[in-house]
Amino acid sequence: MKSQKKTKNVLTDYFEEESPEDAVERLKDCLKSPTAPVVMINNILTIAFEKKDGERKLCVELLAGLKEFIDVKAFEKAFEDIIISIPDLSCDIPKAAEHTGYFLAEGLKAGFIRIDFITPQKLQDSFITGQYAEGLLSQFFKILLQKEDVELLKTAFEPFADSLQNFLRDKNRDRFFSS
Repeated sequence: MKSQKKTKNVLTDYFEEESPEDAVERLKDCLKSPTAPVVMINNILTIAFEKKDGERKLCVELLAGLKEFIDVKAFEKAFEDIIISIPDLSCDIPKAAEHTGYFLAEGLKAGFIRIDFITPQKLQDSFITGQYAEGLLSQFFKILLQKEDVELLKTAFEPFADSLQNFLRDKNRDRFFSS
């Protein structure tokens, strides 16, 4: 609980005037226990979900700065926890799925998420379906499109090609191709 409060205090200062380097320096001492990195990342993400776009961008910079001290597996575990909790988070934060998609895309670009983390199987294993999966993926690919990195986009989209083709082949075809 103490580290959760410290994370919140550091983020408050960071949003007002602090540099990402200073915020990372202040947060490093909260990373001593094996579970601390996952908890900290979850705290940063859930706080960021309730903030404005500019503050979410600052959180991406902060997470990118923390990747030097936190293993990518901890980032991915934190994102797994967030993805699983999207239905619950969406009660208080209606755009939780979209915000998750944003952070996944930015994390991919910044290097704290690996390309093979975002797959249809991973979403199925997390039991995320329907509107939540649609919101997460639409924002994820929208952000990647804005980056104008064709290779990254192609690599990220490849695991979804078969699923999308089957999706369009089935009952949803008319939804996307009707005039």
